[in-house]
Amino acid sequence: MKKHLKGHLTIGVGLIVLSIVLHYIHVLIFQDLHHTMIFLVADIAFVPLEVFFVSMVLDKILEKREKGQLLEKLNMLVGLFYNKLGLDLLDIFANCDKNIDDIRKPCQVDLKTYEMNFKETKQFMINHKHRIDISQIDLVKLKENLESEETFLTNMISNPALYEHDTFSDLLLSLFHLKEELSMRNVKSDQSEMKEYQLDHLRIDINRVYRHLSIEWVDYMHHLKEKYPFLYVTAIMKNPYDTRNAERIEEEIMTHYYNQKSAE
Repeated sequence: MKKHLKGHLTIGVGLIVLSIVLHYIHVLIFQDLHHTMIFLVADIAFVPLEVFFVSMVLDKILEKREKGQLLEKLNMLVGLFYNKLGLDLLDIFANCDKNIDDIRKPCQVDLKTYEMNFKETKQFMINHKHRIDISQIDLVKLKENLESEETFLTNMISNPALYEHDTFSDLLLSLFHLKEELSMRNVKSDQSEMKEYQLDHLRIDINRVYRHLSIEWVDYMHHLKEKYPFLYVTAIMKNPYDTRNAERIEEEIMTHYYNQKSAE
């Protein structure tokens, strides 16, 4: 840090000395100290305005643009996560949710308009009591699934774009924790061979992951609808909260699509 500061001071002093030398040369050549001082004072007077425009205006514009590009990359990472792992996990946990009927309706998309009230749905997810029935989950398969994706999850969480998305980072950390809890235990498909306190611990960890997954899923769906409608259609068909058959969903979507095209 001190070395970095010393370098800046050296550059600053050097530029000031260079400016003095150039002004001195200007006086020697034109023999006009009066006008040289006028230009010098005018340049100094403009410095505050220059600082304002550069640091307050231009930097803000560039920062906003850079943040927009970073968020776009982040949303691509979130999409990759759900396509590779997140949707499969969410489907497993949703099917074991004891209170699933409370959120099925808000999470379904109107196939005529492709609309979902994302703000309302997200609030439903936040308020929802995520309570899975752990007896319906194959813990051995879940453990193998998470361990097989360890490299993928590590690469995800080490991506600097996640610095702008705390909630998604929390999701990945909760997944890592669940993977560790499963790895350190001799989990069995027959849960009757496991101790009750172990199952209670894993249930808490799975509920935590499930909550993060479901809340982030709403934002993921909203992003697809706004930016990538063609991917949004596929996401509707893979909706883990929708009990309608995927083929029927696709048929209805295509019927409404062609009806709209013929009406144009």
